Amino acid sequence: MARPKGAKNKKTNHVFKDPQIEEIIEMDVEVKDPVTGKMIKQKVKVKRLKKVTHDPHRVFVGPKDIIEDLESKEDDLSSIEPDPED
Repeated sequence: MARPKGAKNKKTNHVFKDPQIEEIIEMDVEVKDPVTGKMIKQKVKVKRLKKVTHDPHRVFVGPKDIIEDLESKEDDLSSIEPDPED
């Protein structure tokens, strides 16, 4: 369906709600133009993110650690249980 005559386009401000963003700040940035050599001032929006918290309980477990754990469990079981072949 077409838009009626005289109606204007609607501008939508689509904002993604990201839980990591703390606030959005406007800052002035000065940049030197490499061609002309003039200083250019611009206002930019900067997203300030929340501080990342490190969970000390999580530990990386590599393949060597898993193999060592399995071998130690296997040694423990072999000392407790007799071999069915004997």
